[in-house]
Amino acid sequence: GSDASLDAARRAAAVAQGTLTLLAALDPWDEVLANPSDADKRSRDPKAERESDLARAVTELSGDTRVEPRFVEDRPQQALIDEAIRIGATLIVVGSHGHGRIAGLVLGSVASGLVHAAPCSVLVTRPTTDPRTFPTTAVVGIDGSSESALALEAAQTLQTMRATNISVVVASDGADPEAILRIVGSRETTALPGDAVTVLTEEADNVDLLI
Repeated sequence: GSDASLDAARRAAAVAQGTLTLLAALDPWDEVLANPSDADKRSRDPKAERESDLARAVTELSGDTRVEPRFVEDRPQQALIDEAIRIGATLIVVGSHGHGRIAGLVLGSVASGLVHAAPCSVLVTRPTTDPRTFPTTAVVGIDGSSESALALEAAQTLQTMRATNISVVVASDGADPEAILRIVGSRETTALPGDAVTVLTEEADNVDLLI
């Protein structure tokens, strides 16, 4: 029900080619861990709020995209993983709550956890551009691995679907030139000094999407 999750749903609708499943998860621990002095939080009906938020999102996003709502009572990360397995999803889209890369790693946020545990690709979104035109620009990092080859394939698919302007970037530290050349072929590529995390984080500041 957060602004970040609704924005993520809008971006998912922008790139969806098949059915878009909107999942609302109610964490059972939220009520258990609520501060006893927080009377306002305890007086609300969180299930009704989640279901209302889900209904509004379905109303907004239903159109050219087929949208299927689903409500579950489970921890959000596990709920998303289980649903992705159940329907054979090819992409999970979640919103970033602005904690930053380091905070996400330390706090074990849903987004950070999914990146490591999800059975499919994960798109973590930030509210920086108009979701209706998302993504207009993207950076894909290539390190010579099979995973980076798949990232480039995904970028090329977006370029075809959405006319996304794709920049291919290589971090020079530890790079394998021969492996990288096998992946990128004749495609224009920019090599930048530094490690992959630093280079890609800096490049991501200027684009809609980092792949």
